[in-house]
Amino acid sequence: MKKLNEDGLRWNIINFIATRYGQNPAELEGVNDSWNLFMDGGLESMGMIDLIMHIEAETGIEIDFSGLNPEDFGTISGFIRGVLRHIE
Repeated sequence: MKKLNEDGLRWNIINFIATRYGQNPAELEGVNDSWNLFMDGGLESMGMIDLIMHIEAETGIEIDFSGLNPEDFGTISGFIRGVLRHIE
């Protein structure tokens, strides 16, 4: 399992989105913690599942978002909080 922290998760999320759409992560403009993964990141429901599976593979933890409101994990910061809850 790789060490989990906010910065590492943030990088993984941004890198996943950029790679999915053939972009360089450094060239994504306006990315911040309030960035909406659906509206700004272009993820659809299957894209979110792919992101969850990617983070699980990278971290070695199983993520269960069933208790969260979708609006809570629609942003980068919300997604990070949801993941970090699984290891605290």
